[in-house]
Amino acid sequence: IKARLTKVYGSEEGFLRHQMDEDDVKRKLELCEEVMSVLEALDPGQTDWKGSLVYEKNWPAMTLLQSQFSMGKISRKVYKKSVRKLISQLQAAKRTLEIEDENSYEHKISEKISKAVFSMENLLK
Repeated sequence: IKARLTKVYGSEEGFLRHQMDEDDVKRKLELCEEVMSVLEALDPGQTDWKGSLVYEKNWPAMTLLQSQFSMGKISRKVYKKSVRKLISQLQAAKRTLEIEDENSYEHKISEKISKAVFSMENLLK
């Protein structure tokens, strides 16, 4: 159920990204981290499910980081370091997912990851 919720938050009516408040964003991030923790224990290493979860986790993580930075809760140095860490996680996820069949959901996620990384790198300039 929690794994399914990671996808619902941000993509289904009532929980679309623009409809989510900060608590919803935090909940999505928590769910992603909980599911990842459990699945890593059962199936360690780079897997397609982990790559997809890293992608799902990135948006709420970036949203919260940007909010904290804009409110002065974290320094520019901490913000940049955190963004670089997220980029690194996304790049590892992309390497796992891009080898899947071109028409697969996983491969499409790898393409979305490329766009996210590009945008995030621009934030660091």
